[in-house]
Amino acid sequence: MIADRHSKNTTGKEIIRLSVQALINCGVGKCSKGGSPIDTLLFIEKYGLPDESCQNYAAIDPSK
Repeated sequence: MIADRHSKNTTGKEIIRLSVQALINCGVGKCSKGGSPIDTLLFIEKYGLPDESCQNYAAIDPSK
């Protein structure tokens, strides 16, 4: 959602790919609780979110 919003705001001139895996690694918006978009957005506002090139999506939860 954030990457899409950014692309729209820059009329498609800037495309960013944010790291979903970074959110999973940090335990943001726990899936066991149904996930929380609000918790995720608050986390990103407070700590930021790296580009996908920093942490590629691996589809695993490292805490398990």
